[in-house]
Amino acid sequence: MPTKKRVLVLGASGMVGRAIQEAARSTQALELLPASHRDRPGHLHVDYESLTTAEAWARVLRKHRVDAVVNCVGIWSGTVEKFELVQYTVPVALFDACSQLGLRVVHVSALGFSTGSPLPYASTKARADQYLLEHCPPGVVVYPSLVFGGDGDSSRFFLNLAALPLQVDFGFARNLQPVHVREVAEAVASALCQERPPRTIECAGTHPVTIPEYFDALRAGMGLQPVRLKVTLPGWCGRLLFTAGELLGAHFVNRQTWILLQTGTRSGKQNPKALPYAQLATLADRRMTQETQLYWFARLGISFLWLGLQQ
Repeated sequence: MPTKKRVLVLGASGMVGRAIQEAARSTQALELLPASHRDRPGHLHVDYESLTTAEAWARVLRKHRVDAVVNCVGIWSGTVEKFELVQYTVPVALFDACSQLGLRVVHVSALGFSTGSPLPYASTKARADQYLLEHCPPGVVVYPSLVFGGDGDSSRFFLNLAALPLQVDFGFARNLQPVHVREVAEAVASALCQERPPRTIECAGTHPVTIPEYFDALRAGMGLQPVRLKVTLPGWCGRLLFTAGELLGAHFVNRQTWILLQTGTRSGKQNPKALPYAQLATLADRRMTQETQLYWFARLGISFLWLGLQQ
C-alpha cells in the first residue's frame, strides 16, 4: 500500500479549510492534519502568530512529520501591524521553512489583489504570493475569485442581501466571477496530489457578472422569484453608505468592502466547467435568510415595544 502524504492544513476550521478536508476524503493519497490556533477537538494546536521564523516552522513540520502544507489562514479586519504579521511575516517564514525542507506548500490567496493596493488586507496577501513564487520552488498559489459557501460569513452576507425585496445597484462593473468553495478545495487537493502542479491556479466561475446579476442567480438558487423593485443609485451614495457602515463598526459594510467590490475578483478567462451561478445557493440557504430576517424583525418589534412602554 502506497504511503499517504501527510498534509498540515493551517486554517482548517475556516470555510475553505473545512471544504479541503471534505475534498481530501475522496482521495486515498492524502492524510490531513487539520490545525488551528485555538484549542479545537480533532485539530492540532499551532500557535500560528508566534511562528515568525523559518526555524520555528521547521521544528513544527519535523515534529509532526509533515510532507506538505496548505495555508488557508487570513483575517478580514485588524490593524496594519496585524495584517502584516498574519498575512505576510508568518507565511513568509513558513514558505522559507518549506523551501529548506523541500516540502510542497499550497497557499490560498485571492484573485485581483496587488502589492500596491491601499488596503493592508489585499497588499499583504499579494506580497506574500509574490514572495512564495520567487523564493519557494515547491510552492503553489491558488487564486480563487469571490468564494461562495453556504456556511461562510461573506456568503451569508450576500445571501441575505439577495433575499431582500429591494435591490440597490450602485453601478459596479461586471467584475465578479464567484466560485463555489468545493471547486477551490478540489483545486487544492489536486495540487497536492500532482507530481508537477502549475505554480499558480486560478479558481473562478463561468463568466464575470455584476452584483445585481449575482443576486439574481442567488435568488434563483434559493427558489425565489426575481426581485421586482430595483433602484439604481449613483456611486457616491454607495460610498457614503459604506463609510457610514465603517463608522458604525459594521463587519462587511465598510470602506474595505467598497474598494474590493470596485476592484473586483475576476479571471481573465471564461470557465464554462464551473458550477453555474444559479446552482450556488440552495433551499437550505433560503431557510437561513428567512430565519435571519425573522430575527431582525423580532428585534425591531421588541425595540418598538420597549419604546412604547417608556411613554
